[in-house]
Amino acid sequence: MSTKWLCDQVPKMSNMFIAAGAVRSLFDGTVISDIDMYGASPADVKEYESYLLKKGYCVRKETSRNAVYEKQGHIEIDVVRQWTGSITSIMDSFDFTVCKAALTLDGYLHTSRSFIEDCTSRILKVDGSICYPASTYYRIFKYIKYGYTIGVDTMQQILDAVKEI
Repeated sequence: MSTKWLCDQVPKMSNMFIAAGAVRSLFDGTVISDIDMYGASPADVKEYESYLLKKGYCVRKETSRNAVYEKQGHIEIDVVRQWTGSITSIMDSFDFTVCKAALTLDGYLHTSRSFIEDCTSRILKVDGSICYPASTYYRIFKYIKYGYTIGVDTMQQILDAVKEI
Protein backbone atom coordinates (compact mmCIF):
# COMPACT_ATOMS: atom_id res chain seq x y z
CA MET A 1 0.00 0.00 0.00
CA SER A 2 1.13 3.53 -0.71
CA THR A 3 -0.05 7.08 -0.11
CA LYS A 4 -1.37 7.10 -3.70
CA TRP A 5 -3.33 3.91 -3.04
CA LEU A 6 -4.85 5.43 0.11
CA CYS A 7 -5.82 8.64 -1.70
CA ASP A 8 -7.44 6.55 -4.44
CA GLN A 9 -9.77 4.94 -1.86
CA VAL A 10 -11.80 8.10 -1.26
CA PRO A 11 -13.71 10.54 -3.47
CA LYS A 12 -11.61 13.69 -3.82
CA MET A 13 -12.68 17.17 -2.75
CA SER A 14 -10.55 20.17 -1.89
CA ASN A 15 -10.19 21.15 1.77
CA MET A 16 -10.60 17.54 2.89
CA PHE A 17 -7.76 15.29 4.08
CA ILE A 18 -7.11 11.85 5.52
CA ALA A 19 -5.64 11.73 9.02
CA ALA A 20 -4.66 9.38 11.82
CA GLY A 21 -5.23 5.62 11.68
CA ALA A 22 -5.32 4.89 7.94
CA VAL A 23 -2.16 6.93 7.39
CA ARG A 24 -0.47 5.22 10.34
CA SER A 25 -1.38 1.83 8.89
CA LEU A 26 0.69 2.59 5.79
CA PHE A 27 3.75 2.65 8.06
CA ASP A 28 3.03 0.02 10.71
CA GLY A 29 1.28 -2.55 8.51
CA THR A 30 -1.93 -2.79 10.53
CA VAL A 31 -5.19 -3.38 8.65
CA ILE A 32 -7.05 -0.27 7.50
CA SER A 33 -10.59 -0.67 8.83
CA ASP A 34 -11.80 2.79 7.86
CA ILE A 35 -10.51 6.10 6.58
CA ASP A 36 -10.96 9.17 8.80
CA MET A 37 -11.65 12.29 6.75
CA TYR A 38 -11.27 15.81 8.15
CA GLY A 39 -12.15 19.16 6.65
CA ALA A 40 -10.92 22.72 6.87
CA SER A 41 -14.35 23.98 7.97
CA PRO A 42 -17.81 22.68 8.94
CA ALA A 43 -19.06 23.83 5.52
CA ASP A 44 -16.37 21.73 3.79
CA VAL A 45 -17.38 18.68 5.82
CA LYS A 46 -21.05 19.16 5.01
CA GLU A 47 -20.27 19.57 1.31
CA TYR A 48 -18.12 16.42 1.36
CA GLU A 49 -20.89 14.41 2.98
CA SER A 50 -23.29 15.50 0.23
CA TYR A 51 -20.66 14.56 -2.34
CA LEU A 52 -20.32 11.06 -0.83
CA LEU A 53 -24.07 10.53 -1.13
CA LYS A 54 -23.94 11.59 -4.79
CA LYS A 55 -21.12 9.07 -5.32
CA GLY A 56 -23.34 6.25 -4.05
CA TYR A 57 -22.20 6.00 -0.44
CA CYS A 58 -24.80 5.37 2.28
CA VAL A 59 -24.74 6.50 5.90
CA ARG A 60 -24.17 3.50 8.17
CA LYS A 61 -23.89 5.37 11.46
CA GLU A 62 -24.29 9.01 12.35
CA THR A 63 -23.76 11.18 15.43
CA SER A 64 -23.11 14.87 15.92
CA ARG A 65 -19.38 14.01 16.11
CA ASN A 66 -19.05 11.95 12.92
CA ALA A 67 -20.79 10.01 10.16
CA VAL A 68 -19.65 6.67 8.80
CA TYR A 69 -20.27 6.09 5.09
CA GLU A 70 -20.18 2.75 3.33
CA LYS A 71 -20.32 1.55 -0.25
CA GLN A 72 -20.16 -2.03 -1.49
CA GLY A 73 -16.55 -3.00 -2.19
CA HIS A 74 -15.03 0.11 -0.57
CA ILE A 75 -13.38 0.88 2.75
CA GLU A 76 -15.68 2.76 5.13
CA ILE A 77 -15.20 6.51 5.28
CA ASP A 78 -15.55 8.13 8.69
CA VAL A 79 -16.24 11.83 8.19
CA VAL A 80 -15.25 13.67 11.35
CA ARG A 81 -17.63 16.53 12.11
CA GLN A 82 -16.43 17.39 15.60
CA TRP A 83 -13.04 18.84 14.63
CA THR A 84 -12.28 20.98 11.62
CA GLY A 85 -9.34 23.18 10.80
CA SER A 86 -5.91 23.13 9.25
CA ILE A 87 -3.93 19.92 9.00
CA THR A 88 -1.54 21.25 11.65
CA SER A 89 -4.30 22.12 14.11
CA ILE A 90 -5.99 18.75 13.67
CA MET A 91 -2.71 16.85 14.10
CA ASP A 92 -1.88 18.90 17.20
CA SER A 93 -5.12 17.69 18.80
CA PHE A 94 -4.14 14.02 18.45
CA ASP A 95 -2.67 12.33 21.50
CA PHE A 96 -0.05 9.84 20.35
CA THR A 97 2.76 10.69 17.93
CA VAL A 98 1.80 7.59 15.91
CA CYS A 99 -1.53 9.29 15.13
CA LYS A 100 -0.01 12.61 14.07
CA ALA A 101 -0.08 12.11 10.33
CA ALA A 102 -2.28 13.46 7.57
CA LEU A 103 -2.46 13.03 3.84
CA THR A 104 -3.85 15.59 1.43
CA LEU A 105 -5.93 14.06 -1.34
CA ASP A 106 -3.26 15.03 -3.86
CA GLY A 107 -0.81 12.80 -1.95
CA TYR A 108 1.19 15.22 0.23
CA LEU A 109 2.13 13.61 3.57
CA HIS A 110 2.30 15.65 6.80
CA THR A 111 3.70 14.05 9.97
CA SER A 112 5.02 14.90 13.39
CA ARG A 113 8.81 14.79 13.76
CA SER A 114 8.87 11.32 15.30
CA PHE A 115 5.89 9.75 13.51
CA ILE A 116 7.76 7.37 11.21
CA GLU A 117 10.30 6.33 13.84
CA ASP A 118 7.59 5.73 16.46
CA CYS A 119 5.43 3.74 13.99
CA THR A 120 8.24 1.53 12.82
CA SER A 121 9.48 0.91 16.38
CA ARG A 122 5.87 0.58 17.59
CA ILE A 123 6.23 2.82 20.61
CA LEU A 124 3.59 5.14 22.03
CA LYS A 125 4.66 8.67 22.89
CA VAL A 126 2.90 11.97 23.41
CA ASP A 127 4.47 15.24 22.34
CA GLY A 128 2.24 17.91 23.77
CA SER A 129 -0.77 18.41 25.94
CA ILE A 130 -3.26 15.58 26.21
CA CYS A 131 -6.70 16.95 25.34
CA TYR A 132 -8.68 13.91 26.52
CA PRO A 133 -6.59 12.07 29.14
CA ALA A 134 -9.13 9.36 29.98
CA SER A 135 -9.61 8.53 26.31
CA THR A 136 -5.85 8.50 25.78
CA TYR A 137 -5.45 6.10 28.70
CA TYR A 138 -8.01 3.65 27.26
CA ARG A 139 -6.51 3.93 23.76
CA ILE A 140 -3.24 2.52 25.13
CA PHE A 141 -4.88 -0.92 25.27
CA LYS A 142 -5.97 -0.69 21.62
CA TYR A 143 -2.39 -0.01 20.58
CA ILE A 144 -0.99 -2.78 22.76
CA LYS A 145 -3.17 -5.18 20.73
CA TYR A 146 -1.41 -3.80 17.60
CA GLY A 147 1.97 -4.66 19.15
CA TYR A 148 2.87 -1.20 20.47
CA THR A 149 4.66 -0.58 23.75
CA ILE A 150 4.65 2.44 26.01
CA GLY A 151 7.51 3.81 28.06
CA VAL A 152 7.34 4.59 31.75
CA ASP A 153 7.70 8.35 31.18
CA THR A 154 4.83 8.46 28.68
CA MET A 155 2.61 6.35 30.92
CA GLN A 156 3.37 8.67 33.83
CA GLN A 157 2.55 11.73 31.71
CA ILE A 158 -0.84 10.21 30.81
CA LEU A 159 -1.59 9.19 34.40
CA ASP A 160 -0.71 12.69 35.62
CA ALA A 161 -3.09 14.15 33.05
CA VAL A 162 -5.84 11.74 34.15
CA LYS A 163 -5.33 12.77 37.80
CA GLU A 164 -5.96 16.41 36.81
CA ILE A 165 -9.47 15.65 35.49
